[in-house]
Amino acid sequence: MKRKKLLRKLADYLSLDQRSLRNKREKMRQVLKQLREKEHKLKKRMLHEPDPAKHAQLTKELSILRAQRMKGIAVLKELK
Repeated sequence: MKRKKLLRKLADYLSLDQRSLRNKREKMRQVLKQLREKEHKLKKRMLHEPDPAKHAQLTKELSILRAQRMKGIAVLKELK
C-alpha cells in the first residue's frame, strides 16, 4: 500500500476511537442524568415517609445511589 492510503486508514481508525469515546461519554451523561433524577425522587419520597423502617431503607438506597453517581462522575472525568 502506498503512504497516502496507509495514512488515510490510520486516520479512519483514530477517528473511530474518538467517535466511540464520544458516544461512551454521551451515554454516561445520560445514565448520570437518570441517576440524578432518581436521587431527587428518593429524597422527596424519603421526606414524606412517616414509617422509620421505610425511612431507613430509603436512606440506605439513597446513599448507594449517591455513591454510584459519584463513581460515574469520576469515570466520566477520566474519559475526558
